[in-house]
Amino acid sequence: MRRLPDAELDVMDVLWSATGPLTTRAVVESVPADRGWKIQTVATLLGRLQAKGFVRSTRTGRDLHYVAEVDRDEYLAFETGRFMERFHRGSLRSLLASFAADRPVDDAERRELEAWLDARERGTDRP
Repeated sequence: MRRLPDAELDVMDVLWSATGPLTTRAVVESVPADRGWKIQTVATLLGRLQAKGFVRSTRTGRDLHYVAEVDRDEYLAFETGRFMERFHRGSLRSLLASFAADRPVDDAERRELEAWLDARERGTDRP
């Protein structure tokens, strides 16, 4: 998997939030307005994402309909792993220490983290 540039990630966010396939026009209407993208810009981004295997399209009449091929959670895990390796050499302790460096961890957060760690030891992600 490859890291996505911000523009392509904006398009993926739209597809991940959709309940079904979207046309290029529907994506244009759903991306943040401050982007000011035209339909050709979004078509180019969708083409790049398709070439990378992140989306697939089907033609219905004159329109192409796009759906995400890569799940949001799968991409998040990839980006998080990449971040962990790059900045923390894979150390969860280092990552947590950087998050808590400039603010205390309250009792509720500590209990929540301990419950999550206990659940992971049992082989589940939920306490």
